[in-house]
Amino acid sequence: MSSEYLLALCSRSRKLAMWILLAGALLGTPQLYADDDLFSGSMSFSGFATIGLVQGGDSDLGFTRDLTRSGVFDNDNSIKQDSVLGVQVDSRFNTDWSATAQMVLRDRFDDSLEEHLEWAYLRYRADDEWSFRVGRTVVDLFTLSDYRNIGFAYLWARPPVEFYGAVIFDYVDGVDVTYSTLLPNSYLRIKIFAGESTNYLSRGTDTDELEINPIVGVNATWDYGKWSSRVGFARTTADFQSESLQQLSDALGLVPAQIWRQAPELSEDVLLVDRDFNYFNLGVTYDSHPWIVQGELSYIDSSFKFYPDTTSGYISLGYRHKSMTYFSMFSAAESSDGPRQITAPSNPPIPADPANPLYQLYLGTQQLADDNVTRQSTVSIGARWDLSANIALKMQYDRHQLDAYGSYLWATQQQPLDEDRSLDTLSVNVNLVF
Repeated sequence: MSSEYLLALCSRSRKLAMWILLAGALLGTPQLYADDDLFSGSMSFSGFATIGLVQGGDSDLGFTRDLTRSGVFDNDNSIKQDSVLGVQVDSRFNTDWSATAQMVLRDRFDDSLEEHLEWAYLRYRADDEWSFRVGRTVVDLFTLSDYRNIGFAYLWARPPVEFYGAVIFDYVDGVDVTYSTLLPNSYLRIKIFAGESTNYLSRGTDTDELEINPIVGVNATWDYGKWSSRVGFARTTADFQSESLQQLSDALGLVPAQIWRQAPELSEDVLLVDRDFNYFNLGVTYDSHPWIVQGELSYIDSSFKFYPDTTSGYISLGYRHKSMTYFSMFSAAESSDGPRQITAPSNPPIPADPANPLYQLYLGTQQLADDNVTRQSTVSIGARWDLSANIALKMQYDRHQLDAYGSYLWATQQQPLDEDRSLDTLSVNVNLVF
């Protein structure tokens, strides 16, 4: 059976499977079969929440936790960036079969029920080493993948924006296979996954659907005493259904090559259709009371000529003292190249006249190149106070440094950012699990 057939099968049946799994979990499927040894299972409910306040941004740049959210401008206050409510139902049918559904309510451009459903999968555990899942799961590529929305599970107010802000797919509809084994004084887990995903991306005044199909990947996690390390790779093919990009492409396609030699090439290049992206990730954590050190490094290899290859990473240091944990973090993201330079029409040369349609077309194409470059770093300091076993209060101050033409991870009012900029963000939130 080919991988293409498996992906097509997952695509056709994924919505039906999700709702069957969700209904089964919520209606208590294990109890329906309690008299049958095959389904002598149990059910559990759990949840998590964050109430977060963020102050940041200026008149031109809006702070965003990631690219799927609207920005916070003018040093304003917002509870939308970090606030979240999640509920999870786990149904165990027997020792081999189980199902999980997780609903996460947060600020989204698409507020449909299907998008709030982040987990809905059926799991089969063949033995102590092999397990299989089908349905909706997380894209398990990064250290925080499983608990990115659960603020109580990590030190900071939020995952570092330079690293996680561009990771816009929350889930994958498909299948995964996990192999786990005990090694001498250590534990190894290897996972292979495949599927598809959709989300909504906001750039400028537009909010459009981004479809990732297929996404295939592999990761390996090795736990050795106080150390945990992780390496991962994923390959995706992306389609961005953007009306503004299509209009730009159509306009470029109308310009004869005799007038603008680059126009036919640019007409194809500006469309984010069937573009491949490769993600490479390495993460290491050292946890020995009272110290905890964590870091990740990633590289995005892009075939979209208007999004340069990008390297990002962070390093965090935390110190625990009684119920307090003090932390600092440095994170950075850097595109390998600056904005793609578009050659203006030269036959005949066009004047720099805003009323000239050809000049406007040239400016719009250059702006697209300018907007997709990341060049920024952040220094963060903060404290976490564990008020109880399931409630934590956090405060965090971020100092952001943006280089000119490097504001891809920010919502923007004035395009492009043509000078270096420093900004501050202050965050206070309460995290709890239940």
